[in-house]
Amino acid sequence: MSYNYCLRFRIEARDVFVLIGAAVVLTIAANVASAIECCGQVGQSVAVPPAGSIAQKVAAIQTVSETKTADSNVRQLHSVYTLEATWFDAGRGRSIPAKIYYPGEGDELCPVILFSHGLGRSKEDYVYLGTSWAQHGYVAVFVQHAGSDVEVRRGTVQPMKKLAEAYANPINTRNRPLDLRFALDQLTAMQKKGDSLGKRLDLTKVGAAGNDMGAQAVLALAGEVLPGGYEIKDPRVRCVVAMSPPVATSRGFYDAAFGDIRRPTLFITGTEDDSLVGETKAAERRVPFDYGKGVDQFLVTLNGADHLVYAGHILSPREAKKDAQYQSMITSCCGLFFDAYLKGDGNAFASISNQGLHRLTGGGAQVETKLVAAKH
Repeated sequence: MSYNYCLRFRIEARDVFVLIGAAVVLTIAANVASAIECCGQVGQSVAVPPAGSIAQKVAAIQTVSETKTADSNVRQLHSVYTLEATWFDAGRGRSIPAKIYYPGEGDELCPVILFSHGLGRSKEDYVYLGTSWAQHGYVAVFVQHAGSDVEVRRGTVQPMKKLAEAYANPINTRNRPLDLRFALDQLTAMQKKGDSLGKRLDLTKVGAAGNDMGAQAVLALAGEVLPGGYEIKDPRVRCVVAMSPPVATSRGFYDAAFGDIRRPTLFITGTEDDSLVGETKAAERRVPFDYGKGVDQFLVTLNGADHLVYAGHILSPREAKKDAQYQSMITSCCGLFFDAYLKGDGNAFASISNQGLHRLTGGGAQVETKLVAAKH
């Protein structure tokens, strides 16, 4: 997606005072720009319906006939539809907006992928992932997390300070996996109701993926112990993808934090993946992989990728040109992983167990594996 910015001034004698106002606006904009680059596209606000209700809006967004990757045959892709929902968790007094991508035709059961966005982002980001997953027969539910979403940086002249405060707030850290669990509860209710989408949900095959704080959230569902000793596992989640996971604990607690992750996990990071908010350096992103045990795990380290490639750069055209290449590799790796561990595709499992991720990245990444399963 490209973003074009145009600033036009027309100065006439009677407009001299406009220059004073413009100077103030540009000063504020300079402060805000860094936060926009850090956190990306501003999402849309969502009205809150009554408790237990779902606000729905359906739109067809893309139709593609076929595709082929290095590890799959040509296959028919689904058209993609989206549905907007806002759920209300009365127990926490918390609204949970979501954007659901789903295959637009057919009546087959579809595995479900929950997605948790990065700090300062929203459910409107990561369109490339939602679209790809729905094309390939998944229902993808992109949850938005109040308190650490795009709203944090709106209406402030110190957006980076506000983002840092949101990142450091342990309530936000705990709310994210709880939001995902509540979203899964709502999907269960949709399934029981038996509406057109609900009857297609295969809730015996649920995966989760996330970026940045979202990666920490999905790892918590898989067994990571959050700072403060909080455990928020969910046995309904069968496998997870963690993109640029933060390491929010000291070295002496690595084993306690990550040693109990008991779900197959794909970790994705980059050689330049230093945090813009928080202290995690690129070299530390691999810590959860290193301390995980007793389960299949994969680590893909994209050569040259920084912390913004997952949701995309928008203020740096030069860097944005590289996003499509990295996002294509991310999409392909996620697809192979979920096909193997969520759909139970034997060919996908054979591929991912035998350098399939390396082939999909075309040598543009370092791939490490820890396999404990004799067979899928």
